[in-house]
Amino acid sequence: MAILAAAAAAVVAVVGGGHSANSSAPQVKNRGRRAATATAAERKQIARALRRGVTAAHRLGGSVEAAAMLGPWRAPVVATSDPHGRRRWMRMWSMSKIVTAVALLRSMGWGRTPGRPLSPEVIAALQAAITRSENCPQRRIVLELQRSLGESTARARRAVATVLRLAGGRARPGAEVVPPDPSCLEFLESQSEISDPLGPALLLGISEWRVTDAARFMHALGSDVYGRAISQRLLALMREPKARSREIVAGEFTAPVDWGAGRALAVFHPAYKAGWGGTQEGEFLAGQMALIRLPAGGWATLAVMFHPAVQPAVDDPGLTRAPEALEVVMRSFAQALREG
Repeated sequence: MAILAAAAAAVVAVVGGGHSANSSAPQVKNRGRRAATATAAERKQIARALRRGVTAAHRLGGSVEAAAMLGPWRAPVVATSDPHGRRRWMRMWSMSKIVTAVALLRSMGWGRTPGRPLSPEVIAALQAAITRSENCPQRRIVLELQRSLGESTARARRAVATVLRLAGGRARPGAEVVPPDPSCLEFLESQSEISDPLGPALLLGISEWRVTDAARFMHALGSDVYGRAISQRLLALMREPKARSREIVAGEFTAPVDWGAGRALAVFHPAYKAGWGGTQEGEFLAGQMALIRLPAGGWATLAVMFHPAVQPAVDDPGLTRAPEALEVVMRSFAQALREG
């Protein structure tokens, strides 16, 4: 992992030393220049890798956006097959489940240390929403967020926007408040720790962001922007093996459970979450955001979005080239990290 090792060495060079301020000033300045040169070279190398991956993924039939950050960086590098892709706003879909979880834990006083204890129902809902990408448990998390903020949907929307702002990104939180889907009634009626489990809740999956916002958000988790307790809890859940949703009838989701980062970045044991949807609007999207810890130290984050040229009949990434497209970009990224 020469890239991250070089970055770590650059940081040590800038802050280290035991000489007086006057005698060490020229050395510190020179080391700072070397660190800046190393970072610029790293950014070029990662940018080239993303461009190679995006170009290959584009040939599969669709538009692609990718953004990546290494641990020491303050901004992502971006590659897109669409001239306007860097600025393209798109729905979060199930990637919003991680953003919602961060907002909930922050509302409960979590940060450098755990805040209020999570109830058994909330723990189970987080597990199902993140590892199975189930929507009924996600609704339970949104209800918990609203309750934690005084039963306020407006405050919940602001909390989601704040999560992205703290990461240096932006979000357009969903404003639609709806009753539960009939398919969730049985699950919600089993929730005894909340006074109105069938109450209205925000549809946060329709919140919008850009590919750079997704990369920044994962980078914020890696650098403990929201607090070490939050990062540890959620990244551990995101690293768990993915499982099939119990809400989907067999055969209606045809992609492998470990599609995308689970395959292309398997050697790094990635923390990742996928999101997909939009068939009804004629704007199907399948994307993933991932964080990987590197053996040489530090971390890297990556977000990749794929918009197929031909819309699938239902919201199933397996009916498109999305899994292959994401994996092409991710493997190119991983190769650049390995080669340094």
